Amino acid sequence: MNIRPELKELATPINKIKPHPRNVRQGDIGAICTSLTEHGQYRPIVVQKKSRHILAGNHTYLAAKSLGWEEIAVTFVDCDDEAALRILLVDNRASSLATYDDHALGDLLQELAVTDRGLTGTGYDADDLDDLLRLLESLSANPIDPYKEWEGISDYRSEDKNSVFHTTVHFASDEDADRFFETLKRDKTGSFWWPDTDGHLGSTVKKQFVAEA
Repeated sequence: MNIRPELKELATPINKIKPHPRNVRQGDIGAICTSLTEHGQYRPIVVQKKSRHILAGNHTYLAAKSLGWEEIAVTFVDCDDEAALRILLVDNRASSLATYDDHALGDLLQELAVTDRGLTGTGYDADDLDDLLRLLESLSANPIDPYKEWEGISDYRSEDKNSVFHTTVHFASDEDADRFFETLKRDKTGSFWWPDTDGHLGSTVKKQFVAEA
């Protein structure tokens, strides 16, 4: 299956458009190839009319090319180069900001898993479903309250240090937290500086960062 019938009127020779040279997103071409093979192209890619650069769907284009497609459905946008860059960025960024309702996702995957086609064409496999169900079971049995997780644990902060990165870590159990601090050979504290030096020999980076448990 190539372009779905609903999009045939948008078919454009695939060699008449090109990936945007400043696209910073790295996509999973293999997963998109699987989707195109299973479902065909069900939404058009977006292309700047003037430059013929792809603004949304760069990896769909690459997947279609790898499958030997000669046409792809395209929506052309008449915009200047600055607006094109903004569209390119926001399309990728909006996707990255999305989150999942894991319980609802689990329900959907389980519903499809028992059908004749199983999870084919969903982007998930049985291992993904098993991992998700184990996670949900663990969270249900041991609900985590991040605000109470470290109550009573001493805090280490310093007014004379500025962190380059500030990382927050939540643990599913006290045993996981204990193993974490044992690995680092540190006492269990609310937060700490890591590493003791910046770790970059000859680097101009002199500031440390704080890893907060």
